[in-house]
This record gives sequence, C-alpha cells and structure tokens, in this order.
Amino acid sequence: MELLPDLPLYARIAVATVLCYLYVIVLVRLSGKRTVASLTSFDWILNVAVGSLIAVAMTSPDKFWETNLSIALVVALQWIASKLAFHSRAVSRLVTAEPTLLVHQGRFIRDAMARARVNEDEIATALRDAGLTRLEDAGAVIMETGGKLCVLSAETLEGTRESDFALRELHGLPLDVEVT
Repeated sequence: MELLPDLPLYARIAVATVLCYLYVIVLVRLSGKRTVASLTSFDWILNVAVGSLIAVAMTSPDKFWETNLSIALVVALQWIASKLAFHSRAVSRLVTAEPTLLVHQGRFIRDAMARARVNEDEIATALRDAGLTRLEDAGAVIMETGGKLCVLSAETLEGTRESDFALRELHGLPLDVEVT
C-alpha cells in the first residue's frame, strides 16, 4: 500500500521522511536507553539494520508501511533478545561478548591482544587516557563488551578480592596464555 499516492513523489518522500523521523523517536523511547548507549556488536547490528530500513522507508514511499513493519519487528526482536539475555546467562553469552583481559600486572597478554585485534599503540592510548604513562602501572587493561578499553591501575587492584563485583569477570579470566 502506497503512502499518499495522490501526492507528487517529492512530497511523498518529504512526508515519509517526517513520519519516519517521528517513528524512530517513538521507537527509541520505547526500546530504552540501551539502544543509544555504548553499543555492543549486537546493538550495532540492530542500528545498522534499522538505519538501512529507514532509508528505504524515506525514499520509497510505495514501500513505506511494509518497511516500517520490518523496523518494528527488528526493534521488537532486539527488545526480546535483551530481555532474555537479562534473565539467562546462556542467552547473554550468545548475544554479547565477554570482557577480554589484554594486560595483567603491567604485562601484555599477546594471545588475547591478537584475538581482540588490539595493538600496543591502542593500549598506550588507553593508558594515557587513564592518566598512566608506564605499562608497569597498569594492573589490568580490559576490552569491555562494547569494545572500549578500560584501564585499572595497579594501585586500584591492590587489595581487591575475586568477589569484588566489578572485578569478578577479570579474575575469572584464565591467565594460562603467555604473558610478556
């Protein structure tokens, strides 16, 4: 079903663009802050898919309703997956990445760096961002699930326990890889 078939094409594109803009605002508000927060790979795929569909809806008014139905379904699927991931560790591991320990006690974990495709320069940048100038001052550098590098100073890690909430994943990561 075509959107406003009696209007000229450019007028239909203008109307479709305004309607899509308002529709996306409503969908983002309904789907929650996670949609626009730091993106995991799963969230990034959702945003790319929705962006592509919005472009079709805006520029092809003859496919306006079908495309907006697809957008609603993609957002609904993402919402369902995030709810399932919240309630199930297995689903969470399926749809989101695990944090990756790249530096431990001032030493690179080369295998983890290679798997994450992170080089020394990127770690050096993260260290500077954290106010550290020496690798030895880093207790840990972790690639978080959204791809951000998090730096914990050696001083911060002193006296921590495996049960400390923010570090339980860090201490749970195996260190049987070569640390250099």
